[in-house]
Amino acid sequence: MWDVLSALTPPAVVGAVFCWGVYKLVRAEMVPRTTDGRAVDLRDGSAGGAKGRAPGAAGPARSDRAGTDTSA
Repeated sequence: MWDVLSALTPPAVVGAVFCWGVYKLVRAEMVPRTTDGRAVDLRDGSAGGAKGRAPGAAGPARSDRAGTDTSA
């Protein structure tokens, strides 16, 4: 029995890591984004999501930190 378990462990680990990677990729790609491609920060609690703007508002979202990327 232990030889079967030891033979199945490496494929199970590889499969688990693959599924975890697919999960992380899908989660990263499904993040809501603004019109200019930046991820919307939904943690601020505003109803509009992007700096308190309405979801259907025209034009790009205004940012006080234009050109800085803090999403790392």
